[in-house]
Parts: sequence; C-alpha cells; structure tokens
Amino acid sequence: MFAARLEPPYKELPSLDVFCSEYMAPAASDGDNAGTPVVITGAMEDWPARRLWQDSDYLHQQAGARTVPVE
Repeated sequence: MFAARLEPPYKELPSLDVFCSEYMAPAASDGDNAGTPVVITGAMEDWPARRLWQDSDYLHQQAGARTVPVE
C-alpha cells in the first residue's frame, strides 16, 4: 500500500522574513509549516529572461548559430 501524497503549500512571493520564520526555521520552532517544503509562486515575474528568451532573434544575436550538445 502506498502512503498518501501530500501537496506542498503554495505561497505567493513571501517576504524574506515570512519565508524564514514560517518555512525555513527548524521544525522545532513555533511555526506550523517550519521545516516543510513550500512552492513559491510569482518570484520570477520581473526576470528579464522571461521576456528575452522568448525572442528567437535575441537568442540568435546572443548565442549565434552554436550547436549545444545535449546528453
């Protein structure tokens, strides 16, 4: 028989203080979620790569016609 699969909580871009106190602190702390995994959403919204890497002209300009091996 398999154990039930638990989904980690999702947290919309917590502050560093909230992340440290609620999720990163050791499990012995007072926080209910302390020491457990968390999925952080919204953390990459302002990253330039999200926009730039969708532009094939930009990628060609930056990387040229290089062949990249994939193993």
